[in-house]
Amino acid sequence: MAENPFDNLIFSVDAGHGGDELGAVGATGLLEKNVNLNYAVILYNLLKDAGAEVYLTRKTDTTLTLKSRFDFAESKNSHIFIWCDNNSIEANANPIRVKGTSVFAANPLGKRLAGFTLPHLLKLGLRHFGEIQESLYAARRTGMLVFLVEGAFISNPEDEMLLMDDKFLFGLANAVFYGIRDFVKNRK
Repeated sequence: MAENPFDNLIFSVDAGHGGDELGAVGATGLLEKNVNLNYAVILYNLLKDAGAEVYLTRKTDTTLTLKSRFDFAESKNSHIFIWCDNNSIEANANPIRVKGTSVFAANPLGKRLAGFTLPHLLKLGLRHFGEIQESLYAARRTGMLVFLVEGAFISNPEDEMLLMDDKFLFGLANAVFYGIRDFVKNRK
């Protein structure tokens, strides 16, 4: 029997925004908080079905502080925190021109995880908006590997249509799952 690459790792999956925090609102009225929850739940189920120990920071439309999200993950002794989010433009930018997917990492190990995940996201036909390493809030206060996926731009009409499609959300969650799987298989 093959070794499970997820053995001895604990994951927390976070659906960005929620409750009073709507996140971005698309031109059709699509709420980012709902899209984030939908694809986070799919990712949670994919990890769980693969034998991972995994937790969701929120299962419903609940308002959570950033601190409470990371406190929850730390209380579960999570090794990897996956932040499921989507992107939006600044008010003065052109929503037609700005689109695509991006991944954020806070350290070299997170950048490696991003490098495994981004190719899977691009297979969905999304434009490469960026692989970004920056100082994320959580990475400054936790020992977890923190990884943020901005699936697509809810402010872009084409990306918004994708985010309204359950089949696309399943593909988005799968892309993140495959990136994580490839990363943990190669962690040695």
